[in-house]
Amino acid sequence: MFNCSYLYILCFLTFSLSLKAQDEENVSKESSRRFFTYQISIVKPVAFGDNFADNGLKQLVGYDLSLRFYIFRSIFLGVEGGSFIATVENEDLVGDFDQSNANTYGLTAGYTFQLNKNHLVDAGLSYGAVNYRNSKDGLDDRFVDSGNYLKINGQYNYRINKNISVFAFTNLRLDRLDIKTSPNIDSFINQSNYVIFGIGFKVGLSARIDEIW
Repeated sequence: MFNCSYLYILCFLTFSLSLKAQDEENVSKESSRRFFTYQISIVKPVAFGDNFADNGLKQLVGYDLSLRFYIFRSIFLGVEGGSFIATVENEDLVGDFDQSNANTYGLTAGYTFQLNKNHLVDAGLSYGAVNYRNSKDGLDDRFVDSGNYLKINGQYNYRINKNISVFAFTNLRLDRLDIKTSPNIDSFINQSNYVIFGIGFKVGLSARIDEIW
């Protein structure tokens, strides 16, 4: 006759293996998820140093946008873009125009430190193209000065819920332009340095990797 204790043991083993398989499946699903964040911010740049941006322009407010893709739970890669307006305070130093739009388009990478459930800190590095679109009131013509920028960013995030966060950041941005000029004034005309302060919000989304590709 079949012993009932064997049946109990068989049922227990079957149940245990089922739970283990389910846990492994959940872990596999979680590890295969990829996280995205979209963020928008208002920025206020402050120029410094002996250069055209600090001595000849007054920086006003602007905006930044970015899309980040978390390749691992804490490491992200992404794209970003932004713009701010500057008005001319000294034409003798910068040229005959009244306003400049400073625009950036670049790549970003970094790491997110999770202090606890709601508080996170991002450390990032960005590199890309920058251009200054200069214009004069009453004229349709614009001339553009272009180059590259490097940015070091630190950002504090407060998570309101699973998908929504607000943040504040400070970054150091170094612009290097390609204007052909005299070697005596090259560093003044072709370099600008900013400390940029910003606040904003971001939305986080997640999806299975097989739902994306």
